[in-house]
Amino acid sequence: MKGISLISLFSVALVLNTFLMRPAALGQEYVSVAMVLSVVLVGTYLVARGRATRTIYSSGRKDILFVICLVIAYWFYELPLGMAQSGDDILLAKDLISSIVVAVCYAIFLVEEKANEAFFRIFTTLIALLGWSSIVTLILSSIVGLDHLFLFPIKVKGYEQTAITGDGMTTGGIYFPFSMLYSVYTSGQLQLNRYSNFFREAGIYQAVSIFCFAYELCTRRSKIMAVGLIAGALSTLSTLGLVLLPLTAGLVYITRRKVNILRVAALGFFAVVAVVALLFTPAVGLADKLDSHGTSVTDRSDAISRGIASSWTAPLGTGLFSERKAGDSICLLAAITAIGLPGFVIQLALLSGLRPGSRFVNPKVIACFPLFVTAVFSQPIAGSGMTYVLVMVSVPTALRRQRSEPTSAPIRGNHIDGPAIAIR
Repeated sequence: MKGISLISLFSVALVLNTFLMRPAALGQEYVSVAMVLSVVLVGTYLVARGRATRTIYSSGRKDILFVICLVIAYWFYELPLGMAQSGDDILLAKDLISSIVVAVCYAIFLVEEKANEAFFRIFTTLIALLGWSSIVTLILSSIVGLDHLFLFPIKVKGYEQTAITGDGMTTGGIYFPFSMLYSVYTSGQLQLNRYSNFFREAGIYQAVSIFCFAYELCTRRSKIMAVGLIAGALSTLSTLGLVLLPLTAGLVYITRRKVNILRVAALGFFAVVAVVALLFTPAVGLADKLDSHGTSVTDRSDAISRGIASSWTAPLGTGLFSERKAGDSICLLAAITAIGLPGFVIQLALLSGLRPGSRFVNPKVIACFPLFVTAVFSQPIAGSGMTYVLVMVSVPTALRRQRSEPTSAPIRGNHIDGPAIAIR
């Protein structure tokens, strides 16, 4: 029986470590632990490999170097801005150090092609299994009741005051087999459980699930995993997820085939489905949500309006951790108030998946699409450690995997990807 490889072993450890970073549920409290473990794990990996050859493709090296340069440029702007505007210097220093250390350590590991593929294969599998867990919890709870499935709670910083609901269910409660409850969504007589599955909010979990779904489709791996990822996105009951799921599936469908009239029409169909879902899905569509949970929509739109307005009144920003009103960092558009237009543009470049020399629409851009949209309009995931790791993804197509044996000129699609570098 073949033993587990060194790359797979450390990929598992590094995947688990990302759940100690923001925007994971434990990230608010354990980001320092994640930073230390990043150094220890990557350092140990390099020592364990010794002088073994690491094959690094030119495109992957440029991609990850671009990400690191953007992270450094972001902090080169935000650090002096925050200090000049009397922001919280301690929080600034912690965020700076953890962001740079995590990004650099994971970059050192993920720059290797096989390590990148192993890491995101394992990460995607874990997110899919959490989605399948939500299915099991949903089915069993309809039979025996959710309370009978309760295992234990975990503390989610910032949600302590809403930890216990009237029915005894907990925000951050873990239910058999391994599903994490976010909240109970009530619309009229209807009550639905929302799952965040070890992310701070359900709206964040849907973005990561759909990111992994796109990666799964582009790499053409497992339908079982794809179903789990779809289930995970739907179990969040996220209104934005209802839009991103069909749109992302449509974009993957188009990019995997030659463009023609029928396929453009198919993308239009996916877009129509997304809009209809956004507006009219019972309970979680905008039409019903404005009636039952109108403040969740209006609060976000107000924060976005303030952010857009500040791009004219204070385009340089007021500095990180200098929120004037609640919700000023609820999403990237709202965060313009604090980070300014330069910080906003840098984060857009990071999240978009666009890299120098790449096509405008490519598998990496499609995979990053749900993260990009969620960060811009819905959730505060920009600038988080896990987000920096996710945008380092390399999306190998089935064709590339067949041809990616170490050669002097690896082929990606129909064009030369540049020479591989063998590091000893």
